[in-house]
Amino acid sequence: MAQPHYVPELAEKIVNSQNYDVIIGSIHNLRGMEDFYYFKSFDGYKVEDLMNEYFDELLNMMEWGNFDILAHITYPFRYIFNICGYVEDINKYSKKVDELLKLCAEKDKALEINMGGLKYPINKPAPDLDTVKRYKELGGRLVSVGSDSHYAERIGFGIPQAYEIAREAGFDFVAKFNERKVSEFPIK
Repeated sequence: MAQPHYVPELAEKIVNSQNYDVIIGSIHNLRGMEDFYYFKSFDGYKVEDLMNEYFDELLNMMEWGNFDILAHITYPFRYIFNICGYVEDINKYSKKVDELLKLCAEKDKALEINMGGLKYPINKPAPDLDTVKRYKELGGRLVSVGSDSHYAERIGFGIPQAYEIAREAGFDFVAKFNERKVSEFPIK
């Protein structure tokens, strides 16, 4: 569910309409703006302001909380790189990111290691290894992996690398969901 907390009544209606195995929470756009994917330029925007607002919205979504996996928390970074040519530094937002990761751990949500960025010029997962390690340090116990495939031929894309990131960060398993109940899937 993208931006579920923007219209929480609708989000709750959708969540309660089916017997889902897993619900992934994500932010793809800021309020009143298009998806970062569609940005042609960041002219007229201060990237740091956009990212601060983005992390605030992730925190707001975390407070709403009716999801199981927190998706690709550095999603805008891939498009900032595609358009502007530089890698945004997550450390500039460490206070908000730590708050987000702590909430994710406290609410027992899985942090997704999303490999979609490997299909873009940035060639990085979302988030990176250091952020996954930080999540573990802050008490996180659940990670999930995702290819962000969008197309059948990309299903499973980057999953072996995602498992390696999880292992390096200190995880022995990834989260698997059935009817929104988590179980452990060992990393081999």
